[in-house]
Amino acid sequence: MGAFGGLILTNKGRNLQAKAQTGVQLNFTKIKIGDGSLSGQSIVDLTNLISTKKELTILSLETLTGGRAKLRSYFTNADIVTGFYWRELGVFAQDPDEGEILYCYGNAGTNAEYIPAGGGPDVVERYINVITLVGNATNVSTTLGSEIYVTQADFDNHTGNTVMHVTQVEKDTWNAKETPAGAQAKADVAEAAANAYTDQKVGDLAGAGRTTETVKGNADALAAHLADNTQAHGLGGIPLVSTGSKTYYIDAVNGNDNNDGLTPQTAFKTWVKAEKMIPRFLYHTYTIKIIGNLPEAITLYNRILYGNFLIIAGNTTTPSNQQINGLYIKGVIAGWSNGVLVQYLRINGAVQIAGCLGVKLLSCEPQNLGGIGVTVISAIVQVESCNFGTNIVQDAISAGLAVVFSANNSGTATRYGLSSGSVSTIGKLGTQPTGTTANEFIDSGGVIR
Repeated sequence: MGAFGGLILTNKGRNLQAKAQTGVQLNFTKIKIGDGSLSGQSIVDLTNLISTKKELTILSLETLTGGRAKLRSYFTNADIVTGFYWRELGVFAQDPDEGEILYCYGNAGTNAEYIPAGGGPDVVERYINVITLVGNATNVSTTLGSEIYVTQADFDNHTGNTVMHVTQVEKDTWNAKETPAGAQAKADVAEAAANAYTDQKVGDLAGAGRTTETVKGNADALAAHLADNTQAHGLGGIPLVSTGSKTYYIDAVNGNDNNDGLTPQTAFKTWVKAEKMIPRFLYHTYTIKIIGNLPEAITLYNRILYGNFLIIAGNTTTPSNQQINGLYIKGVIAGWSNGVLVQYLRINGAVQIAGCLGVKLLSCEPQNLGGIGVTVISAIVQVESCNFGTNIVQDAISAGLAVVFSANNSGTATRYGLSSGSVSTIGKLGTQPTGTTANEFIDSGGVIR
């Protein structure tokens, strides 16, 4: 599945969510996928996918904490005639006044995944979980597809299968065959086989002349395994706990992922390699330094920081010389005085931060030409001394179910400088980015102060 980086509520979706806060039923109807590319369109103004390729039935709905809901669906390429790049994802809902609407939308852009046509060697079958915002709505439902039910024909075929099921007559016949003498004979055979197997295995150890050494070696191996708190079970190549502070370097031009990454001369080539070096639980400060331009997006998921920083840094004097193609941070938990610090980088793509505590952007240049500069969803984030330029086509900073501290930022967005919705709070200090439509926009209980 392509990297969508979170879905964005459309204007019609925001209106329906606002109605849901008053008790109106929020009913999700379907999911669509497509291959359309954004070419200047505003996501919030979309009413349908740009190029729909397939409609998906919603199989289940689960209401989560934090004003979110999880929709589950199933996708296969069996009926796909022509392969396509899965770039679009849209969730539809029923508005009591306007009918079916596009509730939220995401576009993977250049991170789209190719879906081959059916009937070939590549079979695609997967379940899809889509997380979307529902706010404080108390009446959330979905229209479930018939795929989750068993038909009468399926049920009759199952119950009528005499090979799969044992009849009562067959049970009675089998039970009648067992006698006390027969049961004792079976038990004697099983006991003899077990004794012979045990004697043979003990003999193998004793014959090798190292029974004591073998047992001691196993005990030592177990102790070493229990003491390994970094890679005891692999964890997909990611360490579990940090054992000391580290600094790694990434150089997309001169680096190599077979290097150790510890100096500019032995830098890694990709963020994918560097990210695997960051432990799940950080008790020490880790620094990742970007050398030159990095032609990939930085993604960081599921880390917990204990009183220390994870620093992702570019050039302190000329941030525009160190560029990345997007920033996506999810599920990172830290304190306000520590956490993830992204600084001195030009970000040529979306910045999306969701489900996090303790993320700070410092002296960066977010330049998302296809949408919102910085999107914050269900997170606490600080944006300071950032220059958004003049090419942001929507909002410079947009918050949903979030708390954002904006300090000494600059730039002009095509729509709004600051946008606070879904009971979010944006706190201001010093200069702020402006907007062509308006400097500030407040919706659905949002606050800017």
